[in-house]
Amino acid sequence: MWEYKITEIETIIPDIKQNNDVHRLHKEGFDNLLDGFQEFVDENDITYDEEFGYFRIYSSVAVESTEII
Repeated sequence: MWEYKITEIETIIPDIKQNNDVHRLHKEGFDNLLDGFQEFVDENDITYDEEFGYFRIYSSVAVESTEII
């Protein structure tokens, strides 16, 4: 559905939030994306390169377990 470099997220969020074709839950998810990502990186002691890292965001997924994603 979407693919953005990590460095593009802050500039793309305002466009997504104003797009009437984007579902409200997707918009809400973008509000929390960077904070959640940073928390994940910190908790798991992950090193990443902002210039080459990107988010690939799908409209839906299927998982085999009942865990919350």
